[in-house]
Amino acid sequence: MLLGIAYIVTAMAFTAVTYIRAAVWLHQGVIGYPVLLLVMAIAISLFIIPLWAAFRKTSNGPMGVFLLRLIYSKSRRAR
Repeated sequence: MLLGIAYIVTAMAFTAVTYIRAAVWLHQGVIGYPVLLLVMAIAISLFIIPLWAAFRKTSNGPMGVFLLRLIYSKSRRAR
């Protein structure tokens, strides 16, 4: 559990530092806003993909089916 907490804190810190640096560059005119969005998408995906791969190996069924069932059940409750 401590390893999971450390992973989440590291991911949040890395993403925050990346966002602050990209926002400063955006303010200085070094990069454009679409580049900021691309950098943030890459930074977030660096931490999401390993977790997704780990849970995919430990689950009994395909992850796509699980996500579709989760989304479908949430959308039915919202009505």
